[in-house]
Parts: sequence; C-alpha cells; structure tokens
Amino acid sequence: MIKHQNLFKLKVAHVPKVWAITLAALCLCSPTATFAQPAPQEDHHREKWDLTDLYSSEKLWENTFKAAQIKLDKLSKFKGTIKDAKSLLTVLNAASHVREKTAKLYAYASLRHDENLANITAQDRLEKIASLIAHLEEDTAFIQTQIILFGKSNIEKFIVQQKGLNRHAFFMRNALRLAPHRKPKFAGTTATRRAGTAPSPLATAKIKWPTILLASGEAAHLNVSGYAFYRKEAFRADRQTIFERFWTAVKKHEALIGSAYTARIKAQTAEAKNRAFTDSSVPTLAASLETENIPKAVYIKLITAANHLLPTFHKHLRLRQKALKLPNLAFYDLYAPRGAAQQHSLEDAKNLLIEAVTPLGNGYKSILQRGLYGNWMHSYPSAKKRSGAYMQDAAYGVHPFILLNYDGGLQSLSTFAHEWGHAAHSVLAARHNLYETSKYGPFIAEVSSTTSELFLHNELLDNAVGISERIAALQQALATFEQTFFQQALFAEFELAAHNLAQFATLSGAELSALYLKLLRKYYGHHEGVMHINALYGIGWATASALTHPYNAFKYATSLAGAALFTEQIGHGNVKMQADFLSTLSAGGSDYPYTLLKKAGVDLATNVPYDALSTRMKLLLDELEVLLERN
Repeated sequence: MIKHQNLFKLKVAHVPKVWAITLAALCLCSPTATFAQPAPQEDHHREKWDLTDLYSSEKLWENTFKAAQIKLDKLSKFKGTIKDAKSLLTVLNAASHVREKTAKLYAYASLRHDENLANITAQDRLEKIASLIAHLEEDTAFIQTQIILFGKSNIEKFIVQQKGLNRHAFFMRNALRLAPHRKPKFAGTTATRRAGTAPSPLATAKIKWPTILLASGEAAHLNVSGYAFYRKEAFRADRQTIFERFWTAVKKHEALIGSAYTARIKAQTAEAKNRAFTDSSVPTLAASLETENIPKAVYIKLITAANHLLPTFHKHLRLRQKALKLPNLAFYDLYAPRGAAQQHSLEDAKNLLIEAVTPLGNGYKSILQRGLYGNWMHSYPSAKKRSGAYMQDAAYGVHPFILLNYDGGLQSLSTFAHEWGHAAHSVLAARHNLYETSKYGPFIAEVSSTTSELFLHNELLDNAVGISERIAALQQALATFEQTFFQQALFAEFELAAHNLAQFATLSGAELSALYLKLLRKYYGHHEGVMHINALYGIGWATASALTHPYNAFKYATSLAGAALFTEQIGHGNVKMQADFLSTLSAGGSDYPYTLLKKAGVDLATNVPYDALSTRMKLLLDELEVLLERN
C-alpha cells in the first residue's frame, strides 16, 4: 500500500520535489502503526529481511548518525557562500550527500522499529533520526532561496557551464517553477496555524472502543485495527454488530472530529491563498496538484469517469449478493468472505508472481527473482510487529525492503504482488538515476504496484482449476476495482466537495456526515436497491487517512486506470507499450509523473485509461455472471 507522508515534513509548494523526500517514496505503508494480528503459523526466520545490508551492527548505525550530525552542522555554514555556479554546485553536492546518508539512517531505524513496536530502543532511534531530519530541513532552506534569486536565466547558464550541476537540474528548475507559490511568512492567526498542523482529528477524539462477543465465543475489541480485522467475519449477524457498534462509537464524537477537520481545511485554505493559489475555485486542490505538476483536469476526469462507471460497479455488487446467496446486500456485507478460502504458501506466491510478470520481460522478472530470494522481505505476522504492508526504498544504493503480514489468502496474495510491484519500480529507478532523481512521486507510484496486481490476477485466472476456484479468482480481481478505484474515487469526490464548502462556512460534523452519506449511497446504489446504506455509516469520513493527508486518495484510483491500460496493451503483445512501461519506471523522479505517463501513452486527463479499466471490469463481470449461473 502507498500512503504518502512527509519524511522531512516539507511543503513541496516551497521545497522542490526531489528534496522533499516523502514516506510515500520511502515507505509505502499504512498511515498508523498498529500491532499485527496473531500469526496463523509460527514465525519463519528464513523469511525475514536482512538489515545488515544497511548496517552491519547497531554500533555502526550510531557512529554513522554521529558523523551525519557533524556534516549537518557544517551545512549551515555554507549560508551566504553561494556566489556563482561553482559554489552552488559545492553546496548542492554537500546537501545531497547528507540527505542520502540521513535517508539510509532513517531506513534502518524505521525498519528495525516496525519489527517490534514495543522496542523502546528502536523507538528512541527513530525519534533521533526524525529530529535530525527536521534540522536538515531548516539548515538547507537557504539553498532554494539563492536559486530563486539567481533566476531562470542564470540557472540555465550555470547548468551548461558548470560540469556536474546537471544532476541537480530538475531540482533547480522545479524550485523556480514553484517560486511564485513559495511559502512566505504565514499571515494567518496563531489558532489557524495550529489547526493546520494539529494531530489527526480522529486521534484527538479519545473514543471508547467497544468490545463485543462473537458467535464463536471470542471477544473482539473494535478499535480501528480490530474493526479492520473482524469486519470479515463469516457470520452475518456478527458483521452487522461489528459495523453498528464500531461506527456508533465514532458517531458519538462526530461534532468534535468535524470541528477539527473543518478547522484543518480552513487552515489549509488560508495557507494555499497565502501562497498565491487564488485563481482556483478550490485553492487547496490547486496547491496539492501543483506539488507534482498535475493538471486539474486529471482530478475532474477521475470523478467524471467514476460516476460514469457506477452502473458497472452496481452490477459487481449485485453479483456479490448472488455469490454470497443473500436475500439483500447491506453495507456490513462489504467485507464478507467470498466463498471457500483459497490458500497459497509463500513459495506458491513467489512462483505465481514470477510467472505472472512474464509479459514485462526477463529483465523485470530477474529483479523479482533476486529480491524474492534475497532476504528483502519480512513476510509473516508476529507478536508486536507492525500491521499492514509496505515497501521502503529510502536507502539509495541498497535494495528495497518489504514488510508483509502474509496469511496465504487471496487478498494477502494480491498485497504481496502489489508491494513487489513497488520494489521493481524502485530498483529500476535507482539503477537508471543518480540519487537526486531516483525517488519517484506518489502520483506514479501506484501504477507499477497495481500493474503487478493485475498481471497476478491474470495468472490466477489462467491457473484456476474448476468453477469455484475461477469464481474466487474473478471476485478477487474485481475486489481490486472496488477497493482501489471506486472507494478512492468516492473519497476524492467527498474531499473536493468538503474543501469547497468549508471555504465559505464552518461545516459541522453532522453536515459532513450528510455529505458523505449522499455520496456513499450514490456509489453503492442505495436508491437503486443495490445495497442498503444505513444513515449511521455517513460518519465513515471520520476515520479516513485523508483527513491528515489531503488529496491523496485520488492517486490510487487514477493509478489503477493507468495500470489497466498498461496491462491491456502489454498483455495483447504491444511491444512498444511494454518498453514505454519499463522506461517510465526507469525514469524515477527525473520528470513529473503526469508527464512520464503521458509520454508512455497513458494520459489520465482523457477517457482512454478509464475505457481500459471499464473493458477489463466488464469482461470479468460477464464471466462471473455466467459461472454463478452454472455453479
């Protein structure tokens, strides 16, 4: 999963993309660190990552950290020394060197921390490196200021004249592009500034999470991670109780969470206007898109396309009801188990994925083979390990690392393919770029991962034995569209509407819930009789990670559309599209994500990628409909 959070806590509206290294580029992970659920099997030592690839010992990490502190202290002394191209190169190289070393320190600290969230030593180490990173941001801010003072004409001359400066060209040009929106001294009130940097609205609510007794006799504690785990219960009455008790607990804090969210939007709006994003109907959207130079048409096209595809989504939900053999479909059936559970060992998963990506060529396959058998991955759940899954590629010159909590189910298998898609992307980006342009942006990151998923689904369908197994594979393939496209598009539409309305009025929690409920019922076909959506579930907006990371959800949906087009064309033997796909991954962060995809024939401001997504989904649905009739 890819969830973008700032590593250096930088606002890219005033700090260029390459230097604003994000956790999205470094750690593609869940937004909150929670314990993994107990493993169904013993932990497998041979399926753990080898962090000695980063540092041979914790003592070496400590020594490197101390050396980085010294180098950071020296960086601030460069202020006022940039007079020409040569001195500019000296400072840029010095800063880049410290950033590269600091990112590697972060990689080790975060990975070691996530092995055991109760490890106090690991927590302290992570806090140390986070503090160092914060100082790094402050101590290098003067560099961008000087680049802007030089101006475009001088910078272009410097790039031509000074050998070695070209490696920083994208960074400097991006700084100049964003110069009109560079963050000035904030003009808002103290209260507004605090609202913009406040903790997650949900985190401040102090919700008393319920514990219920399941039909099996098990006590289920329904905090956020517990809800995500237990909502898949097979017994329908249990699912209903889980949904109702969890969301009732959140609903009690609707006013508080709504007030905090609205205050955050107003703070973000004030900051966007303060950065001269005043020619847009929704300044926060303009500011967010400008970060990666994404046209507004991309966001609008996603919402338009998603609404156009709702009849197809509704057919998927009706077939879900039929497969579950239910008299009606309710919102609490959303995560109900889909038939007999298929299990795939980790070795099966490796073999399936390697075969699945055959259309991407031997070079791509060799990357996966090297990683899958090279101790890059922490595979199984274990006590106190972080939940969820992510790929982290913070350490340039060292391979990526993958955290999984693999349980052998089809969803876990899809997650496995997803994270290895990220890993292959990172390997190619690092292989073909210097450090300064090796980190790609969030908008493009999920394209490679979801392409990997789609090819895996093709492989599962090709290998399915019997009707039941094929139905399960079809349902898993369709679940990706539901979760990655429609659910994310729904929230993207909600977020845009909320930010637009909150500019002019203070929205209450109840008003936000009414807005979300309206969209939820539209997407899930409540009024068409497809799925019943209880009014209680309008509070669903309150637990979304986008409350703290605005305009992030849409990137998952657009990426899946791009992946659908790549998969369709490459699967049909389009050699040029295969080459363009690999070139796009290999480009890393050397150009803007939208531009890279457009060069490869995937223009997410047009209907073409969404047509490919629609075609794929309809083919899967048509086959599933026939098989359910026969089964």
